[in-house]
Amino acid sequence: MKKRLDCHNKKSTCESKKDKSLPTTSLNDKFRDLKPEPSKLKEFLNNLQSCGTKPAILSIIEQYATLYVPKSLHAELPMDLSLLIC
Repeated sequence: MKKRLDCHNKKSTCESKKDKSLPTTSLNDKFRDLKPEPSKLKEFLNNLQSCGTKPAILSIIEQYATLYVPKSLHAELPMDLSLLIC
């Protein structure tokens, strides 16, 4: 019974792959040249910044990257005791 089911599944997947026609152009090809106007992009990024959370995409944009400096770089740590030894 299992062999019959496996055989049937193999046939149906092969046939379904043959029947489906693939698109000739991908979405990347269709939308490759679409770029937002600089003013629209700036407005979008400003809206992201003011949303109250910290969207990670802003961390790779130079104007907003300073908001994403890790807190550990600003941590106040106690004095290193090895500096007290002469």
